[in-house]
Amino acid sequence: MAPSISVALATYNGRAYLGEQLASLVAQNRRPDELVVCDDGSTDGTVDLLEEFARTAPFRVRIHRNERNLGMIRNFEQALSLCEGDIIFLSDQDDVWLPEKISDVLKVFEETPGALAVINDKLIADENLVPTGATMLGNIRGFGSPDNNFVAGCCSAFRREWLGIALPIPDGAIAHDTWLVGLAHRLGVVSISERPLQYYRRHSANASQNAYSDGRRVGLVRRLAIETGAILKRSKGDTGAYWQGFLASNQAEARRIGERRDDLDRLGLAAQADAAVDLLRRQSETMAARRRLSTAPLARRAAGVWKLWRSGGYAPFSGWKSALKDLLQ
Repeated sequence: MAPSISVALATYNGRAYLGEQLASLVAQNRRPDELVVCDDGSTDGTVDLLEEFARTAPFRVRIHRNERNLGMIRNFEQALSLCEGDIIFLSDQDDVWLPEKISDVLKVFEETPGALAVINDKLIADENLVPTGATMLGNIRGFGSPDNNFVAGCCSAFRREWLGIALPIPDGAIAHDTWLVGLAHRLGVVSISERPLQYYRRHSANASQNAYSDGRRVGLVRRLAIETGAILKRSKGDTGAYWQGFLASNQAEARRIGERRDDLDRLGLAAQADAAVDLLRRQSETMAARRRLSTAPLARRAAGVWKLWRSGGYAPFSGWKSALKDLLQ
């Protein structure tokens, strides 16, 4: 039996671009069985547009209006929790999906039964949907970053079983997708579709403004400029707080793996869970050391960086690049 498909859409004052995204859902060559929308208190006519769409949509549309503003993370979490499909797609309000997005992602799920999440590349475009020539996965690789840095929620779909592991999203999470997809990467249950299956619209009101989503392709010169700027910015900021955020994220992942250990075992993920906990432990030990180094005088910092390097502490990170960042901060 073919899996049922839900799309979880979180909206907030998105009327300007929402109509095009809704039209792209209708234009899918494999349409969803339901669209679940959670609106976070829009005042620009977004809900009116959704209700008009629901009257003629060729699939079920359920619209939930929040009594109070929940913020992006909780709004997406609520939308996911209300979905009834076997496969659940996350959707932003301002993108446009290519007609084959759902069918292509379903094919990846079929071909990789061990995948609990699939994430597809996206074409980065301007506010008029003119492609810039860059893609998010291309930018990530242009930075020399690992593929597990690819966590874009708008490109993600999950088997229902994954929501049982990942929800609820813990307090303090950086973003809904950083948690949902990041934890899936941690456990090795993500399959990446390298084919871009949607347009990612860049405009002044985007919730995400990171360099991976920039419309300019990442080459060596730009990569060095951005990374140098990041080091200088971090050196002027609260580096202790910077590392505390990562430590808190690691601790939350380790707790969740422990809390859901029986479910992970039933899914055949015992070995992945053990490996993830071990890596989280090693990363956390190095993070704590790097946090201490961030406030140390240069001579003591250099000695500490060398000690971490020799002990293999930088191995779970970016090797010599991470060591250099610690030295120069």
